[in-house]
Amino acid sequence: MCNLRDDCCGGSGGKIERHCIDQGVHGAMEKMHQGMQMSYSGDADVDFVRGMIPYHQGAVDMTKVELAYGKDPALRKLAEDIVSS
Repeated sequence: MCNLRDDCCGGSGGKIERHCIDQGVHGAMEKMHQGMQMSYSGDADVDFVRGMIPYHQGAVDMTKVELAYGKDPALRKLAEDIVSS
């Protein structure tokens, strides 16, 4: 998997950049979905927290892709706000 804006991606655009964007989003989503697969405890508080932690970490991980490659100023601002909160 590519590290964002490293030597693999290099910010060169085209197919390489597209591959890195796809890999970054896919990796974040896979990690989030795996983290959300859990055995339920029967305690609403515990299950809520156990599900929300990987869900929100997924959002943070996807912001890295947006900040590395995104061009829309409003979406970049949203990504920056997510990371800073």
